[in-house]
Amino acid sequence: RFSSPCESLDPYKNLDATSDILIEQRDALYASAPGRPVDWIQVAGRYHRPAGGAPAAKYRRTVSRHLSQVLGVNLLVTNP
Repeated sequence: RFSSPCESLDPYKNLDATSDILIEQRDALYASAPGRPVDWIQVAGRYHRPAGGAPAAKYRRTVSRHLSQVLGVNLLVTNP
């Protein structure tokens, strides 16, 4: 994704790579269920750890908690 480690420090290139990864993980998660509403918290967990498991679940909870604080609402986090 980057031609050098320093390139990853460019915020625009970093955001571009992040969006590519999120789209890849969204597509992988929903490949078997097209048309299903996208759960971006699940996608974020796969962004952090595509293999899933406890690290991805912990990341989903953390993202959900921070997003809830920003939005001022409680989000339901599922744990598949």
